[in-house]
Amino acid sequence: MVVLAAAGAVYYYSQGKTAVKPTGEVVAELIGRKYNKPADAVTIDVGTDTGKFAKGSVRFADEMGGGLWFAAKTDKGWELAFDGNGIVLCDTANKYDFPQDMIP
Repeated sequence: MVVLAAAGAVYYYSQGKTAVKPTGEVVAELIGRKYNKPADAVTIDVGTDTGKFAKGSVRFADEMGGGLWFAAKTDKGWELAFDGNGIVLCDTANKYDFPQDMIP
């Protein structure tokens, strides 16, 4: 399986493209980095992914419960806009220009 992944990466690179990680993997890395946990200790569920905006739920392997996350794709790549419990403030939603139907 690793050989196939490496071969795929070489193919994309040879075509002038880079392999793209799934949104859930990227968000797991962002949240893991934020909370100093390895990405494989972060369980991500992607509920909605428009390619520019995404949301879902998160849970850490060593903890009960979980929370929500919202991410936006910017010129820098995926950015974590919000994670946790509670409401997303309008300032956060407006900063990334989230669609109104995505954030309650």
